[in-house]
Amino acid sequence: MINISCLPSPSLELAASWNGIMLKWSSEIMTTLTVSTSD
Repeated sequence: MINISCLPSPSLELAASWNGIMLKWSSEIMTTLTVSTSD
């Protein structure tokens, strides 16, 4: 198990922003799929 406190903070910030990007993308994709399937 990796101790998160040992990781440099830039990596944590990058991971957090990446997670935010992936969440944003996946929500947009799901919205697009929902709209396209309802047509």
